[in-house]
Amino acid sequence: MLDIYGINSDKPSEIANFKKLTDYLNKDETRDLYNSLTENVVDYGMTNSGLYILTDENDNNSLYVCTQKNIEFSGLPLESERGFEELDNYNIPIKILDNVKYIRTASTNKFALTFDNKLYCWGWNDGYSLGMNASNVPSLYTGNEIKPSQIVEIFPQSYQTYITQSADNNGQTFWVTGINHVNGATGLDKTFNTWSEFGLNLLGNEHVQSVVSSNMISDYLVLTDKGNLYAWGRANMIGIGRSDSEIIRNVRKIDTMSDVVQITGGNGFFVAIKKDGSVWGTGSNMSGILGRWIGIDRTSPNSRYKTAFDWVECPELEL
Repeated sequence: MLDIYGINSDKPSEIANFKKLTDYLNKDETRDLYNSLTENVVDYGMTNSGLYILTDENDNNSLYVCTQKNIEFSGLPLESERGFEELDNYNIPIKILDNVKYIRTASTNKFALTFDNKLYCWGWNDGYSLGMNASNVPSLYTGNEIKPSQIVEIFPQSYQTYITQSADNNGQTFWVTGINHVNGATGLDKTFNTWSEFGLNLLGNEHVQSVVSSNMISDYLVLTDKGNLYAWGRANMIGIGRSDSEIIRNVRKIDTMSDVVQITGGNGFFVAIKKDGSVWGTGSNMSGILGRWIGIDRTSPNSRYKTAFDWVECPELEL
């Protein structure tokens, strides 16, 4: 429903093509907001329930949110998602924080780090993925595990969240909070209701560069500074040559991949780019997202839609 994305309407709408958000604002009635969203936007985050917009120093590094009241997702109310108490003007962006360095959003969890090194968290805390109590407004993290001044990156998902921090010895620490159950995996085969350190020895003492998921609950892929991949989750989704869906609950190195510089995750698949520019993928190809890959018999029926249980080179994705 597009009415949750700031189009100044409380009725569901469809947009046939890309349009500027400011096209839906009354310039005279919302002059300051209109100017901020015209000239100063530097980042954004989209969730199931709304749109988060971050502006630059010319607008006090402000964080705005717009969402619909009483919206539900999978039968659960999302009012705790919105980031503000009042419901007035919920269908246009509302400022909720200033001095924000960056934001990270998942479907039910939000994180904002400020320039004065304060970490704000809000959302459901579904599966303990906030690492603190649920909150419908940005709430200051006051725990001792995470040091906001040392945060390198936050990787939020629906049921688990991961954080990298710089260490005093120029090293790095890696942290996790979230659920490990019949359908989920944290990579340590345990559920954590607050932040717990993920020993870097499990990742070859390499620094984490990126963490992506293919389903936001169990399938995770980690890229390190050495170009190596580590993973956990369903065996048939992480490229270890297995067609069964048993969940690999502890982190495992992907020995068949190296020299990787970038990774991404989609609906049941992962894609990686290597240093030489080649593109590799694994997982479900039911929509043809991976194209045909090297080694597949292109004369066989539906060859474009075969699931890849190993990591395979996907030339149709290469530039």
